[in-house]
Amino acid sequence: MSKIKKDDRQRELDFNFINRVEAHLKEKQEIIDKAHESRPQEKIEDFAESCIELAASLKKAVRNSGKSREEVVDDINRYFGWLTTERAEALKKNNRKIPKGEHLSIHMFNHYLSKPSEYQIPGALLYAVHYVTDSLEPCKSFAEAVGGDVVYSDEKDDLFVGKLENYSTDLRTLLSKLKRNRKHR
Repeated sequence: MSKIKKDDRQRELDFNFINRVEAHLKEKQEIIDKAHESRPQEKIEDFAESCIELAASLKKAVRNSGKSREEVVDDINRYFGWLTTERAEALKKNNRKIPKGEHLSIHMFNHYLSKPSEYQIPGALLYAVHYVTDSLEPCKSFAEAVGGDVVYSDEKDDLFVGKLENYSTDLRTLLSKLKRNRKHR
């Protein structure tokens, strides 16, 4: 192959690579722009609406977890070291009292989710719900109320990798400038 054909082939490869890099950078910028789009904040009108919003986010977390409400309740009880439903029922059968505040029943959990204005969800339950459902949905509803968002750790890792890519690109650019400056000396 002649020298001219090799040079043309190399330019063609360089051009294809440049096009791919430009497409990648354009796509990346679109993702960044989309992430920074501001969403309109919707003010929650009153206490009842905030209770309903929170209950809806808990329902979504439970639904997305793939667990039944009963399983979630037992997991919440285990999380806090409270009596499980099975243990509480055994105490009731033996005519023994369940210590107050040491058990969440499915009955009460259903009230929290279906009648949130009448039965407000205790804030401390959110820790357990986040943990047992492996969902940040309730936290997300709080963040969205002020125009924010919630980022999971894997998404944070992706953002970090993106930053590293930017730094790597900047470093390559600086290195190529240094090499060019050395050649011209």
